[in-house]
Amino acid sequence: MRNFRRYWKDEIVQIHDVLYGNEFATLDLGLPYEPHLTVGKLDTVEELEQAFHEVKETNICFTSMVTKISVEMIGEQDESIIILEKQFD
Repeated sequence: MRNFRRYWKDEIVQIHDVLYGNEFATLDLGLPYEPHLTVGKLDTVEELEQAFHEVKETNICFTSMVTKISVEMIGEQDESIIILEKQFD
C-alpha cells in the first residue's frame, strides 16, 4: 500500500506542477505543493480552530477511488468555476 500512496501522490504533484508551470503560472506562489482534500469551508477563524481541534483528536482512516479530478477556481461571488476535469476509467 505504501508504494501505491507514493505513486498517486507523485502523479497529483506532477499534475499540479504542469498546471502551475503553464495555465496558472501567474498564480504560482512558489510554495511546495502537498496533495490534500478540502473537506469544508467555514465562515470564521473561530469555527476553523474549533473544527481543527475536534478533528485532530480523531483517528479516522478511509479508502476511496478517484474517478475524476476537477480543477476549480472560486469566483468573486463564491461560485465554483470548473477549469479542467479529467475522468479516469
